[in-house]
Amino acid sequence: MNKYWQGFAQSIILFNVLSFSSKIAADQIIVMSNTRKDLPIKIESTDIANQDYIWQLEISPNQQTRQIQIKLMNPHPTQRILNRRALEIANTITLTQLPQVNNDFKNKTLNLDEENIARTTYYYGKYSLFIKFPKSIDYAIKPHFSQLQTMLEPFCQPINTKIANSNPNVRFDSQGNIALNVTFLVGTEGQIRKLEYMPNINHDIKIILEPLLKKIRFYPRNIAGVLTSFSIQQPIIIQCHAVKNEMT
Repeated sequence: MNKYWQGFAQSIILFNVLSFSSKIAADQIIVMSNTRKDLPIKIESTDIANQDYIWQLEISPNQQTRQIQIKLMNPHPTQRILNRRALEIANTITLTQLPQVNNDFKNKTLNLDEENIARTTYYYGKYSLFIKFPKSIDYAIKPHFSQLQTMLEPFCQPINTKIANSNPNVRFDSQGNIALNVTFLVGTEGQIRKLEYMPNINHDIKIILEPLLKKIRFYPRNIAGVLTSFSIQQPIIIQCHAVKNEMT
């Protein structure tokens, strides 16, 4: 682990990034059976404590009406607001988001059920959808910072010299590292709408840093069960090398 990543990892400890998921959107699933299928888990942070409860919903598309029927299989015994929010999330799923049937059946022997499925575009069986409402605000998509240290190192200044803080748009900490706080203004779908820097950073740093930060996605968030936009502050530290002052 390089020295930058160690510094940055310390700065993001508050996020508790979920290791099993890095996507918001569901991937297409190809099916060829009449068994129950699990859809990708959905995650939405909340301000309501729920002890890491996992909601399970059954989704059944109707082939005649092409409508989706939703059933909450395990409502939380006390959190009615989150029960309702889980149903609201499930009701946003449309038929076109469900798995499509693989129609490549050449040289295959099909039973009667499979032949019926093969004549349809979508699988009209039952699906399981799992939903979590963690209290922490988490990354859905993390940016790649592996090259950031090298790219921003030219902005480092020698430690303990008169020019160390000569640039008002670059703040150095007591170890001579570049230190700044970024406030993310996040939309209801977890997308970055705006970035604010403290202190303000110069244009040269911004054109390097901002494209990376704008790739970040957070999980959506609800407050009291209502989907909402939010803001969160992220400290960033770029570790600088100690450079001897060769000026005379």
